[in-house]
Amino acid sequence: MERVERLRLAGASCRAISQSIGVNEKTIRMDVARLAELWVERVGDSQEAHRARAAAVLEEVARRAFEAADFDEKCERSVLFGEEVEIRGTKRTARRDDNDSASFKGQKVAALNLARQSTMDWAKIMGVVVDKVAQTDGAGNDLSLADLAARAREARAQREAATSTHG
Repeated sequence: MERVERLRLAGASCRAISQSIGVNEKTIRMDVARLAELWVERVGDSQEAHRARAAAVLEEVARRAFEAADFDEKCERSVLFGEEVEIRGTKRTARRDDNDSASFKGQKVAALNLARQSTMDWAKIMGVVVDKVAQTDGAGNDLSLADLAARAREARAQREAATSTHG
């Protein structure tokens, strides 16, 4: 089911999944239907199916991003320390030139940022985190920082005036 889910989230059709893992297409269709049920269960029975699917996609994005960051770190260690790294089932070390130097330009920071962002997006979908909302006036227009400061000064002046007349 995990392989079917990953391939489906990557956009593969039931036929392509069937051919990829060597399972009857009818079985894959039943698996995909069950996955849809599981996605709904993951976020609660009361949630809509598209919300569950979005959460599942974001989980997969985060998982892949962490894998990419881990791979980049292994490649960096291979370049820096000569450690072996496994690539598609084959152990390799960084190639060095005649001057015994090697380089690797990974995207570890970008991968970790993607993982962070997809985790935050997942949290927003699940209602764990709420987006910040701009302050607005009575008509719903966004207020600038200058507007907010002016309103704060006015409120303070009114409080001071009220305490000076009552004191």
